[in-house]
Amino acid sequence: MAETTVHPLALFLSSEGEITPIPAPFPSASSLPPFPETHVPVRVTYSAVNPADKKHFTLGFHSSISGYDFTGFNLVTNMPVFGLTWPGPNRPLYAGAHQPYLLARSDLIWTRPENLQEEAAAGLPVALLTAADAFVNILGFGFPNAGIEELPNGLQSKGKATLIWGGASAVGWAAIQVAREIGVEFIFAVASTKNHELLKGVGATHVFDYGHPEITVKDIKETVQRLGVELTAVFDAVGVGLQDFGGTYEGTSCYWSRQCLSDDVQNGTRPALACALPVPKDWDPDWEFAIFSRKWGTLEEETPNWRWHRQDKVMKWFLENHVTAWKPLPTRVVQTKEDVVAAINLSAQGKISCEKVVIRHPIL
Repeated sequence: MAETTVHPLALFLSSEGEITPIPAPFPSASSLPPFPETHVPVRVTYSAVNPADKKHFTLGFHSSISGYDFTGFNLVTNMPVFGLTWPGPNRPLYAGAHQPYLLARSDLIWTRPENLQEEAAAGLPVALLTAADAFVNILGFGFPNAGIEELPNGLQSKGKATLIWGGASAVGWAAIQVAREIGVEFIFAVASTKNHELLKGVGATHVFDYGHPEITVKDIKETVQRLGVELTAVFDAVGVGLQDFGGTYEGTSCYWSRQCLSDDVQNGTRPALACALPVPKDWDPDWEFAIFSRKWGTLEEETPNWRWHRQDKVMKWFLENHVTAWKPLPTRVVQTKEDVVAAINLSAQGKISCEKVVIRHPIL
């Protein structure tokens, strides 16, 4: 009896915003389309689950293979690599991370160090580069060890406090470690109480529960006063409520995290506010959108090259020092199509914390 060949699966984000397993459009390396010198073919071994896999539907990014970061092998050099794909509407099918073979932009992949596990590498790019954009670009911190100077309007790291709201998210987890290595003296993180000790273990100096935001703000302000410091910057790593239909600014984590700034900062010049999701300008024009990659579409054309170079320097520094300076989130591997879809849905609902879910390919 002839053996049955199982066609590998990919994950498609439909125009209705649903994640659907479909036969992979590129089930083998030979099935990939011709590619320019700016791209390389990659065999994907793991891809990471992110809230954006589904939530970017609300930005008009759909009808494509979902997924942004991955690890695997560069099929030209046979070197182990990890990297990320770019967001945007009308993304080519070959660009999604949640499939067995893809075409990656050569400027968006890095060689995976031998002692960095594949599962850990798969979840690194989106989280770390988003945190880097927030801290070294929007907030303007310097990172001397990585060769990054403080921006002219940037923040001082000594004697100041920075708040990371959503510290148990993958982006928040990365942000705490970026802040620690930059030298931020007081790193405040907001997360569920059950995750507080884990966050302290990677560098948070003070951790607060988010259950009742009015109480959270009060506790943070009291801590700032007791320490005798200023809370000068906020990075909202989750943007809770920003994509709720019919929502209001007062119902978002951005609103509450801004209330935590020291009074002198609130009443002074434009405060330093970064968020991992875009905040409507008619709600609050002071927030800036931190994004893992501006290497696509009009953003790439409009963004100064130095901004990406600073992010890339952060990535390369952590790669060189990952043994001592980077602690991955606890990782859970899924592979069946049922488990994969469930994980993406839970991630989009904000129900995964202090854990990174990665997909082993091929999806079964």
